[in-house]
Amino acid sequence: MQFAHRLGLAAVLAALLTLPARAADAVQLLDDFVHYSLTAQVDLAQASGQQLLDSDLSDAELANIVDDDPNLRDRLVRALRWGREVPTLEEISGQIEVRVEVGRLDQARDEARLEEAITMLGGTRRERQLGAGRLLAGGEHAVPAMLRALDSGDLPQDIRMEVVQLLPAIGREAVTPLATALPHLPPDQQVIVAHTLSEIGYPHAGHALVTLHQDGGSTDVTSAAAADALEALGMRDPAAADLASMHSQMARQYLSELEHLRARPVRVRDQAGAVVKHNVWSWDPTIGLVTVTVPEDLFFPVMAARHAHAARSMSPEDRAALAAFVAANLRLAHRMGEADLAAVLPELDRSPAFYATVHGPDVARDVLAMAMDQQDVELSLDALQAMGRVAGADDLVGGGDREPLVEALVFDDPRVRYEAALVAASAMPSGAFAGAERVVPLLGRAALGGAGRLAAVAAASEAARATAVEALEAAGYRVVAVGSGLDTTMPEGGALDLVWVELSSPQSAGAEYAAPLLESLGLPVLMVLPEADLARARPVLETVPGLTLMQQGTSADGAAAVLGDIAARDALSETDRRMYAARSLALLRDMAMHRPDGLSTIDALGPLRQLVQHGEGGQQLMAGEVLASLDDAQAQRALLDAALAPEAGEDRDRLLDLAATSVRRHGDFSTRRQRADLEALLDSSSGAEAEAGARLQGSLASSNERASSKDQIEAAANH
Repeated sequence: MQFAHRLGLAAVLAALLTLPARAADAVQLLDDFVHYSLTAQVDLAQASGQQLLDSDLSDAELANIVDDDPNLRDRLVRALRWGREVPTLEEISGQIEVRVEVGRLDQARDEARLEEAITMLGGTRRERQLGAGRLLAGGEHAVPAMLRALDSGDLPQDIRMEVVQLLPAIGREAVTPLATALPHLPPDQQVIVAHTLSEIGYPHAGHALVTLHQDGGSTDVTSAAAADALEALGMRDPAAADLASMHSQMARQYLSELEHLRARPVRVRDQAGAVVKHNVWSWDPTIGLVTVTVPEDLFFPVMAARHAHAARSMSPEDRAALAAFVAANLRLAHRMGEADLAAVLPELDRSPAFYATVHGPDVARDVLAMAMDQQDVELSLDALQAMGRVAGADDLVGGGDREPLVEALVFDDPRVRYEAALVAASAMPSGAFAGAERVVPLLGRAALGGAGRLAAVAAASEAARATAVEALEAAGYRVVAVGSGLDTTMPEGGALDLVWVELSSPQSAGAEYAAPLLESLGLPVLMVLPEADLARARPVLETVPGLTLMQQGTSADGAAAVLGDIAARDALSETDRRMYAARSLALLRDMAMHRPDGLSTIDALGPLRQLVQHGEGGQQLMAGEVLASLDDAQAQRALLDAALAPEAGEDRDRLLDLAATSVRRHGDFSTRRQRADLEALLDSSSGAEAEAGARLQGSLASSNERASSKDQIEAAANH
């Protein structure tokens, strides 16, 4: 008793309940869990629930215990609802709920129970009700047993009639297995199934009915039954239907992931819990309908690929079917990762990348159009990469009613925009095309991502600016501009990851009127306002895309949390930023050096100037190479500023040489201040830095001599 007094009665009982459960009564354990949960005895409920989960009880047996007692079933619902709100019971409650649900599904699709349910259709009224209930609960899983019943000579006629009447009641879940079986059934069953499909009324049975109607081996009765069913589904002339086009259309519907095309999921329990899968039906000549389950995210692309494969088999030149086949395979490959595609799609004899490129850019363009329609980022990227491997300058746009590449240039996700710009620029077009004006600015913005996350601060007081800079730098941003207002703060080009705008009274009183200006920036904005003005302006400002509001005086931890949320909304990871920056910079350099008459690299001047100032190492130097190739005063002056800046560091000599290259190519655009800074550098430097400075000084002198000589020649000619 002293031991019990020390631990408490609840703890002793909990300890006893954690003994091995194999000898325990599972019904009692479940009832104990429910009772202790409903009476808020958490320790005992936890011990009872864990004991139940650790027992040898199957999911189906657990579901039987629950469903055989309506009172227990209702109490369990309340107990689980309460348990989910208690941290120590949340996981156990969730596991019990999942196991009961999986158990019910296991019962519903158990073949022996379904076969037994069919024989029950010939029993008493109560047995017939129970049997029909089991078959309806089985959904698509009941279809094979019901088709076998129609073909069985051992079953009484009244049972077969009950099956015929029950088939339509299963509804859309029966459509796919029935459509899969229809072409392979005996004629009398084909008539029954055709009638059933017309009663159910879902059009994705159409391809199977057309197959039956157009089959030269069909009887007049079965062909007429298929025609009647198709008319009920809305098709007026089934004899003229293009079966390949129907399969192609079905493939696109599966790619659109229309919910009515799939049945209830199959929940399979493994170590991680309940895994959701779906059935993919096929016909085996020896045993009839068979199914394999695939993970939920693979079901739609698997079915799309199967229908597209059927369409291509009937019409190899069908471009729509080929595009659907490629799209389905690319989506499957992305979702499966390193897994073998043949495991779910044995029809695939080549890699998805092979099919995406072998037919040229038109198919990739069609796939991109589908991806745009479905807002599918990964499929868009795959299609763009395929285009980039095969498209030339004349293949970027097809001249049709829509241009998916142009749509990709304004897509919501920056990865798609950048990839589209890279594809367009890589083709090195010499002439204009729709959307061309967006390409180089996008490359410039992508290139600037190599400088890290850049931010600007606009705040009236010096203290507010200092607080903002400290918070941004702590969050990993590099603050490249600080000022009292947006008009004096925003760097040229405006390519930033965040603008911190803080308004104090009395300016904050009209903050809501700044909405159009903030929206026009097209950048993420963090606006900081006093509490009173924030409450008033919130309804207007919250509608501005990319705008986040924060109350003035928020703590450092609070500001860090807000900035963390903003960064989390960025679709680009740091790896993405570095990758797109490197690719874009390399392409801008190639365009400037090898195709200066094509897309205008000068459109990326603003970001390039920021990058040569704020970038690091190779990216700063690559930006310098592009600037050195541009015949523009601002480009050369940006190079000179970077080369002469105190923080230039060990790359100063190479930046000086790039500036000298610009001077030799395009003439002297340097300012008086820059020339003075260069003379000061020559006086204080030595070694490689001094030699590079001397080369720049000599280039400036040579340029001025050439300009002076040219002026003298022109003056003499005019004289």
